[in-house]
Amino acid sequence: MCLPESQQTRYFSTLWSSGHVSAMKPRNNRHFSTLSSSGHVSAMKPTNNRHFSTLWSSGLVSAMKPTNNRHFSTLWSSGHVSAMKPTNNRHFSTLSSSGHVSAMKPTNNRHFSTLWSSGHVSAMKPTNNRHFSTLWSSGHVSAMKPTNNRHFSTLWSSGHVSAMKPTNNRHFSTLWSSGHVSAMKPTNNRHFSTLWSSGHVSAMKPTNNRHFSTLWSSGHVSAMKPTNNRHFSTLWSSGHVSAMKPTNQILLDPMVLGPCVCHEANKPDTSRPYGPRAMCLP
Repeated sequence: MCLPESQQTRYFSTLWSSGHVSAMKPRNNRHFSTLSSSGHVSAMKPTNNRHFSTLWSSGLVSAMKPTNNRHFSTLWSSGHVSAMKPTNNRHFSTLSSSGHVSAMKPTNNRHFSTLWSSGHVSAMKPTNNRHFSTLWSSGHVSAMKPTNNRHFSTLWSSGHVSAMKPTNNRHFSTLWSSGHVSAMKPTNNRHFSTLWSSGHVSAMKPTNNRHFSTLWSSGHVSAMKPTNNRHFSTLWSSGHVSAMKPTNQILLDPMVLGPCVCHEANKPDTSRPYGPRAMCLP
């Protein structure tokens, strides 16, 4: 039989077996030493992860202690999250007190002038936000008026959303009619030929989609067959997903694809997806 010569995946040794996912074992993953055992996830132990010193213990998450995280001074204590205090976070001056979130005061946030008052959110006033002229009034949201938004001409009227009319949106010709969404007709969308019919979505037919040959049939999705997808050889069978076999996927172990066939004894079979490094063994 032909077996690949040192063409092992660098992340996972086996991702597929017998038509479904049966194993995810990393062999060269610097973040975790063990990700799977006996077909399911049983261990998550970081080996070279600079953000957390311990992520796993006794089969479940018991510790999250940052070792080199400049945003928070303490993220974990006594097996659960008890403190979130930023040490070098320019957006908020205080994020946690006494084990829970009690303060959110922006110190250097150019979008809002005040975000917190008396332990809860009481003000959201934009100071330098080019999209909306007024976002806050009398303690709650009462106005959403775009000032410089090229996609919609009117987004707000009389305290609630009453109009969504695109002014310069190249994907849809009409998005709004009589106070609600009544039409979604693409004008310049290269992926689908028809997206809308009679007030609702009735057709999704790809016109220029190189990944799938058929995406739509008789008003619903009935087929997903890849035509030019180099990652999987079979993605669809009899109307549903029955196989995911990689043909030219460098992240998967070629050995899971089964044995190759030699044209001649002791000569590589270059027609296989393994490449010229596949060799014949006795």
